[in-house]
Amino acid sequence: MTMFQGTNVGPDFASSILLGLPGGFHPPINPSNTLSRPVENQEYILPQKLREKINIILGLKENWDGHMGKPIHPESILFGLRLMMTVQSGISPVMPQIVPASYGGVQIEWHSKKGDLEVEIIKPFDFEVFYENAETNEFIELEGKNDFTKIKELLARL
Repeated sequence: MTMFQGTNVGPDFASSILLGLPGGFHPPINPSNTLSRPVENQEYILPQKLREKINIILGLKENWDGHMGKPIHPESILFGLRLMMTVQSGISPVMPQIVPASYGGVQIEWHSKKGDLEVEIIKPFDFEVFYENAETNEFIELEGKNDFTKIKELLARL
C-alpha cells in the first residue's frame, strides 16, 4: 500500500480512482483536474490530454502490442505521476509523454531542443534514467528507487 495524502492506496487507485472510473474511493482530484501533491499539499494540474492518455494505457489488454505485451500495472502509473509531480514542480513547462512498456511498466519522456530525459519505470521504486544533452552530447544513464533529485536536476537542463 502507498500513502497518498493520508489515504491508503491499493493497486486499483490509478484505474478506479485517479481517472474517475466507476468504483472505489474517490481521489483528491477536484473538478479543475488538479491532484493534491503529497507532502507539500500543493496542487498539480493533470491536463485532460494526459488523463486521456493514462486511461488508454490502463485499458491495454494482454498482447496489446502484438508481441505478448502485458497490461500496464496501475501502480507503475501512480508511481510515475508521483515522480512527475515531484520533479516538475516549478521547473519544466514541457509536458512529459507517457509511453507503455511491454513488460507492464511505463516510460515518462521529456523532449526539448536542448535534449531528452527518459525515465523508465520498471515497477514502483525501480526505475532507470536516460538523459542526453543535444548541445554537448553529454549522456547520463542511472538507476534509482525513490530519490528523484537527479531527475529533477536533469529536467532543469532541458
